[in-house]
Amino acid sequence: MSTLTVSSSGIGIAHLPNQKHRIISKKGAHFTLMVCGESGLGKTTFINTLFATTIKNHKVHEKRHEKQLDRTVEIEITKAELEERMFRVKLTVIDTPGFGDYVNNRESWVPIIEFIDDQHESFMLQEQQPMRQGKIDMRVHACLYFIRPTGHSLKPLDIEIMKRLSSRVNLIPVIAKADTLTPKDLAQFKQNVRQAIEANHIKIYSCPIESEDEETTKRNKSIADAFPYAIIGSTNIVQTADGRKVRGREYSWGVAEVENEEHCDFKKLRNLLIRTHMLDLMTTTEDVHYENYRQQQMATRKFGEPKVTKKPENPKFREKEEELRKSFTAKVKAEETRFREWEQQLITERDRLNKDLETQHAQIKQLESELDKLYQQVGRSEKIGLSASYASLATVRLDSTPAVRTVVMRGFVAEHHKEETGLTSDLLVITTDKRTEKIKEIENNPNVEINWYMSGTVSQFRIRGVVYIIKKGETPVCDWDTVVSSSSIPPTTQPSLALEAFNRHKKINCWEAERLRQFIQLDAGLRRDMLDETDAPDIKQLDIEGIDQHGWFQHSQLQPLLEKAYENFTLLVVDVRSIIYWSPPAGIKSLL
Repeated sequence: MSTLTVSSSGIGIAHLPNQKHRIISKKGAHFTLMVCGESGLGKTTFINTLFATTIKNHKVHEKRHEKQLDRTVEIEITKAELEERMFRVKLTVIDTPGFGDYVNNRESWVPIIEFIDDQHESFMLQEQQPMRQGKIDMRVHACLYFIRPTGHSLKPLDIEIMKRLSSRVNLIPVIAKADTLTPKDLAQFKQNVRQAIEANHIKIYSCPIESEDEETTKRNKSIADAFPYAIIGSTNIVQTADGRKVRGREYSWGVAEVENEEHCDFKKLRNLLIRTHMLDLMTTTEDVHYENYRQQQMATRKFGEPKVTKKPENPKFREKEEELRKSFTAKVKAEETRFREWEQQLITERDRLNKDLETQHAQIKQLESELDKLYQQVGRSEKIGLSASYASLATVRLDSTPAVRTVVMRGFVAEHHKEETGLTSDLLVITTDKRTEKIKEIENNPNVEINWYMSGTVSQFRIRGVVYIIKKGETPVCDWDTVVSSSSIPPTTQPSLALEAFNRHKKINCWEAERLRQFIQLDAGLRRDMLDETDAPDIKQLDIEGIDQHGWFQHSQLQPLLEKAYENFTLLVVDVRSIIYWSPPAGIKSLL
């Protein structure tokens, strides 16, 4: 292997950190800090002290009692832009006024937890969008939890919320107002807090310690050992006994200095948050907490599916909610009473319709029995409805003159679909072409009369009824005003129950199935007549080669012509209203 000689000046990859530095310097950074704890622990003062400027304004303590009416924890957002040596940081401070200020603080941590989760959710939804420029990132990079300096240990409320915060954000416990404890009491209090945190398995943010620089490693270890950080907050400049002007608090025994490491851990906490580990806080938020949230949501939700949240009860609106609940309950009871009345009416109507349907079925059975007897007298076993018998169909032309023609009776609707539909009917079927004149006549006046002569028994049936036109994909429709006004049918007459049952059937499209069955049984020459004369003039018959699994006709060469003929193929369904039967031995007899 040959050795590659590189010039002493290198090829330039060592300048990548400088390039990265220039990009970050130009772009700036976003940092979100949350302060959480009871009121009166100096959170606002600490923020202003930390950034050496007024970020948050102090509240008017005289009005603090007014918030007791709300009894809710709020989320207060303050934004600022800091610049130091031409580098800008867009700072967002999240405060939680109201937390821990009430006698009953049950679930007072819920708004805080939901806010942190909502920021992860918002960022995740923005990442899922096609255009991701200009994303708004308010994920919390660090949460300072302020502990009241009681001198004992953590309270149950502190433990409960710290457990929930530690799995979602970089949690940093802070002992507020450390100047209220003696050094000995402060050291003991720190030890008690550490033991409580360890006993309750609360995960605290731990800054990286190891570094290539020994001095940096030593400083990092000093910062890590100081937790929980005891701080003193003050924006006032006071003078010490030796004449120095420092930020601190002046007492009769001396001055408690903010930036004196012998007095408090303010400098160590400031180094942790800003000077040495701000980038690590951002990286940990991105790589650990946000990733944990994203993986958890992706394991339980589909892509793009909204998050299902359960909103906690708001005590502020409890009385109003109870009032609305009572009003709603009263309205529901009134509606239930009304619905029961409607239900009873529907049941009564259903029973009446069922009774009518049973009566109609009984009449149909009686007619079938009488027809069977007639067939047996002449030695025929086939029903007239199953043979291609001829009958005369009388309609009314558009000029109100009568029109009569001979048609082929194709039997009864659904007689070949009993197993599928469970229906039987007295609806007669006639087949025709939708382009014929009788279609227009029936559309104008659906009242018809049929004279059905039986040469074998020398008898005839005179049948009056209403005709429904069944074209492709249609359900029978009839203008009852036209029917009543143009005939002697009583105004109370309605479509037959068999017809309504056939229309409402849910298992199959009954009308299309009946139309397809009749088309398949049609003579091949009659199927050809459903086409125009110019359509395939050399073809005299439209044969069907086979039927597919769905019952559809098939032909390898004539399929387009078959489908065109099927478009013109139409059923005329006769809803029978009266039947007059005549025969030599029986004379005239009304059957319906």
